[in-house]
Amino acid sequence: MRMLGTPEPRVEIAMTPLIDMMFLLIIFFLVSTAFIDPEKDQAIKLPEVDEGVTLNRQPDEIVINVRQGGVIVVGGRIVTIAELRSELTEAAKQNPKQLVKIRGDGLAYHKQVVRVYEACAKAKIKNISVVTRLKQ
Repeated sequence: MRMLGTPEPRVEIAMTPLIDMMFLLIIFFLVSTAFIDPEKDQAIKLPEVDEGVTLNRQPDEIVINVRQGGVIVVGGRIVTIAELRSELTEAAKQNPKQLVKIRGDGLAYHKQVVRVYEACAKAKIKNISVVTRLKQ
């Protein structure tokens, strides 16, 4: 004779909260990565000035970061002066009005920043800006 018993309880994992959490994580990572600019080297402390002009970023500009130890960073890559010269020469051939922004650390040796200027001059780039920050 067959006996009727209580059915075994079914265990289910609630997927809705997991999906909601995944969407929140995706939104968080999308929003947090939108504020990262690879051209602005966080290791550089820009010198302060009393007055200045705000420059808008142009899509074809080259930003050159000179760190305190004299390391040159372009586009998130560490480059030598020779590599910088060749990149600037190539950019000047493609765009005669190439814009270059130099972000030198306030404690960097002036010699390193002058070498970057020299590389721009040898590449025949005349549109050069020095980036600073206003005193607070």
